Amino acid sequence: MTAVAPQAAPARPAPVAPLAPSRARRVSRLEALVALVVLGALAVAWFWPALTASATANVGGSGDAYGSMWALGWVPFAIGHGLDPLVSHLVHFPGGVNLMWNTSMPLLGLVLSPITVTAGVVASYNTLAVAGPALSSWAAYLAFRRWTGMLPAFLGALTFGFSPYMAAESVDHPFLTFLVTAPLLLVVLDRLLVQQRAPAWRDGLYLGLLVAAQLLISEEILVMEALVAVAGVVVLVVLSPRQVPSRIRHALAGTAVGGCVAATLCAGPLVVQFLGPDRLHGNLHPGGTYVADLWNFVVPTQMSAWSTPSTLATTLHFTGNYTEWGSFVGPPLLAFLLAAILLCRRRKLAWVALTVAVLAAALSLGSSLHLKGRITGIALPWSLLGRVPVLENLLPTRFASVMFLGVGLLVALGLEDLRRAWRRWRAGIVLRAAGYGLAGLGLLALAPVVPYPLNVDPPAAAFARGLACPRPQGQDVTVLPSNDEATLYWQAQAGYCFAQPARTGLNASNPTTGIPQPLLTAASAAAETGQPMPPVTPAVRAEVHSELARDRVVEVVVAPDASNPAFPPAYRVATQEILDHLKLHDSVLGGFAPGTQARLGAWLSQVLGSSPTRVAGTLVWHRSALRTPVSPG
Repeated sequence: MTAVAPQAAPARPAPVAPLAPSRARRVSRLEALVALVVLGALAVAWFWPALTASATANVGGSGDAYGSMWALGWVPFAIGHGLDPLVSHLVHFPGGVNLMWNTSMPLLGLVLSPITVTAGVVASYNTLAVAGPALSSWAAYLAFRRWTGMLPAFLGALTFGFSPYMAAESVDHPFLTFLVTAPLLLVVLDRLLVQQRAPAWRDGLYLGLLVAAQLLISEEILVMEALVAVAGVVVLVVLSPRQVPSRIRHALAGTAVGGCVAATLCAGPLVVQFLGPDRLHGNLHPGGTYVADLWNFVVPTQMSAWSTPSTLATTLHFTGNYTEWGSFVGPPLLAFLLAAILLCRRRKLAWVALTVAVLAAALSLGSSLHLKGRITGIALPWSLLGRVPVLENLLPTRFASVMFLGVGLLVALGLEDLRRAWRRWRAGIVLRAAGYGLAGLGLLALAPVVPYPLNVDPPAAAFARGLACPRPQGQDVTVLPSNDEATLYWQAQAGYCFAQPARTGLNASNPTTGIPQPLLTAASAAAETGQPMPPVTPAVRAEVHSELARDRVVEVVVAPDASNPAFPPAYRVATQEILDHLKLHDSVLGGFAPGTQARLGAWLSQVLGSSPTRVAGTLVWHRSALRTPVSPG
């Protein structure tokens, strides 16, 4: 019997070279905990003055910060009263606002609701301000540790989580500093497209959950993350075309699961946004204003520890305002990034990171190149993307959020490869020292302004003591003749016990109601600017009472101004301290200008025919005064 030779086992296909080392590095629980504590301590130290000033002091300034406080308080209030958390009729009464067209951050409002309910909206806001840089840098650390050692990952995470973008947006927009999903998406895409060791459905589930979470934090940041993620995947495919056939099935399966999960979770909010009540159309922001100036990449702004009168003379000409000037990278760090690319040129991940950083930087410049505030007319990539419906509402300068993710990853990869360079080069020790010195100088140049500015919020007790509060929700309207977002802050502090026609700081569907009481609003503006008040005539009295009757007003409240004795001393000087600290010259951070209350109060007393009640520094006219008949003569 002839022996049969055993057949050779079928050859396995050659392993596909991964984007990173064959197995992603694992981070122990102890290391992750230590990193979280250290990064959290840095965030607390950064914002320490605001956290310890008083119970009514918030990180940064006022303005949009009051809108964020209102949004944090609205979610638990709406849920507790059976209302829709994505639509409110207590602001811009009676039309209401669609909060999906506003920065309502419902997920953060839900997560922080225990703090909001027990300690108030200011404490909740400050918690979010600290959590943004701390948790974002921690997520970046965990992501970067997949490819680098502890020190490179930590320094890269600092570059991302404590960047000039974070310093600028923390003034008013803490929801824009909560960028936890960006590095986590990087991890999930690496698992789904490159490593492919876990079941596709599991990574797809993570992908869908991250997309849904970011939609309910900031839809704007989600779109930006998606745009640069697509570009990064394209670069990966171009660099590894032969690996696509062996990986595409797993990738498509996971992406399909992620799409289904995201669609299921996002369907409700998106239906409210695009098909629900009070939805908006068109561009919400002036085009070409909130864009990064080319000089912003190399010149520090007032949010930097290294700003000087010379740099301020340049940056104060930028369009927009300092809360959006967050693109500063600096010459030393730019030089190190160039060296990092040379060191990591064989790493495909480095080219993906470079693509993310460069594309985001290019898109942040907007449709036309700005040089020292001058619009050159030179067309840029955003001139095409900015025409796409919905995308037109993005503020290009906020692409700095994902730009610094790419920059931070390049810093981590560059430092990791620099650590190994001495083994290959005779002069490695010298080059390594020079590289670390350049990286250290670059990171030092990113140091933010310290101590970080704070804002002492105006007293709000009076807004919960009049006839409007407590009242059945939504039945009565209190007019707060103010021209800033303090109206939202007072409403939140009063427990949303009154509705108001004012919508300052929130986008509404009907622009014709932007001035809910034209005559009262005009009088308020005249009082603040020192212009002549409208003459008190029978016609003016009749018009004011008509405005109040139309909106079912039960109180007229004039807020305190910055000179009012009801304000604590810290508040009366807070505005000027912040302006001096940030080297600004023409801004009022909350409250009326001095003398406004007296001028407006005197005018309203004549129009309404009665004197107001003084409550905690405010002037209040109750229902009886508002119903005073107006004689024809």
